[in-house]
Amino acid sequence: MPVTQVITKSELRELRPIFEKFILLNKHIVRSWRWTDVPWRYGERAQIGILALAIFSCGGFPFEEYVIRKRHKRRSNLHYWGRNDLYFRYKSNHYYVEAKYIESRLPPTNAGLNAITHSLERSCSDARKIRRHNIKRLGILFITSKYPRKIHQRGAKVLPALRDNIKQWKKIFSEQDWSATVSLFFIRRTLKYKSARSVRNYYPGITMLAKKV
Repeated sequence: MPVTQVITKSELRELRPIFEKFILLNKHIVRSWRWTDVPWRYGERAQIGILALAIFSCGGFPFEEYVIRKRHKRRSNLHYWGRNDLYFRYKSNHYYVEAKYIESRLPPTNAGLNAITHSLERSCSDARKIRRHNIKRLGILFITSKYPRKIHQRGAKVLPALRDNIKQWKKIFSEQDWSATVSLFFIRRTLKYKSARSVRNYYPGITMLAKKV
């Protein structure tokens, strides 16, 4: 059975059905591919697409990768036209999303956690450039977790270490000050991933962080 985690604070609690659908869609994709590949290895655009499908499945209206007027970062009186990763309407609220993608060792080291925090803040910084009335802005970070393949660890010997590292990952992330944390991990099934793109690592799952700005 996959290991999942959905933590939402009050400001994003209404999006919980979307986050749960996001997990379900990633599970459907990896199972339909029979572990010949995993969708969380294809970067930001692939996961934004899955998130948009989750929004639509929950009755929302998403629109991806379009041009919008933004405020200059250092000079607030200046504006320019730039791309927005995702807009969606859900339950009468208008959300504007900027997203980033990163791969991180499982569990993250202090340096890895700093890189995650920095990448999420970059997303939030981009979201702050969008200046409209009566909207909600989100910075999102998609994190593909990776666990190194070791010559002396094969098959069942990997499972206890992988299970323990996922447990640590969930604990570390549950203690952070984010608006939402959404995680999906496979343990035993991860060992079936035979892609030539993963000769050095296992890729057990995806985590999505969201922060309202």
